Amino acid sequence: MIALILIGSCSNNDEIATNSNLGLLKTIENSYNGNIDYTSEIEYDEDQRISLLIINQGNFLTQIYNLKYTGRDLESITLIQQWHLQNIETTIIYAVENKNNEIILSPNNSENKIVFLITDGFIDSYKRYWGDNANYVDESVFTRDQNNNIKDISYYTTNEFDTDLLVWEYTFSNFDSSAKLNSAYNPVFNYSFSLYNPHIGFVLSLKISNETPLTSSFLNGNGNFHEENVKAQIVTQENELVKKLKYSYAVSPSSEYQLDLQYN
Repeated sequence: MIALILIGSCSNNDEIATNSNLGLLKTIENSYNGNIDYTSEIEYDEDQRISLLIINQGNFLTQIYNLKYTGRDLESITLIQQWHLQNIETTIIYAVENKNNEIILSPNNSENKIVFLITDGFIDSYKRYWGDNANYVDESVFTRDQNNNIKDISYYTTNEFDTDLLVWEYTFSNFDSSAKLNSAYNPVFNYSFSLYNPHIGFVLSLKISNETPLTSSFLNGNGNFHEENVKAQIVTQENELVKKLKYSYAVSPSSEYQLDLQYN
């Protein structure tokens, strides 16, 4: 089960500070049944833009995202992945092109490009192209209600065997409006399987939902449906910010996951 981090604020060349009104998110600690699964550390530049994200998964994997800005524009994202058991390190440099409602990330190696479509800083879709001629694609489609709360996320893949094959679909509900989200983080992806890399959305400061959903249903490509796949609870909040959130899966109700968030 992939527990993934993320999500953020506006992505527009005319906007710099993304979360100063609520406090800057500095660390996220994800625990499973009392044991730390991974930690994330975030650093910012003088304009309160994310400059560095480090995700540490113990002796398994460390991912480092370095962001380079030129004036008000994000120029590139350098991703360093350190696979500790295999003693392998890889580096990908993504050139970033922002076209108002479209963000294009073009890598410097054999990895294929990533394309975001956005509206007012919220993600509408994410496409990762792959294959020898970039003729295959993984797509994540996001829909929200009139209050910009996430309704569902649908994951599709197109490959040599299938076209727009629905892999997973999550529908979210029971939104908590008592605690505001730091604009650089939303826990949706901590209880979703994903074809989407939320770390990329995070460093781009893209938003996923206005409020935190506490329950979700799950449909897989085989038609298997879990009406209440995830149950979450905001345990601690301070100055309207979420500091501790717990959640569990219907398939393993005895297992408990916990997120601990620290701010400046």
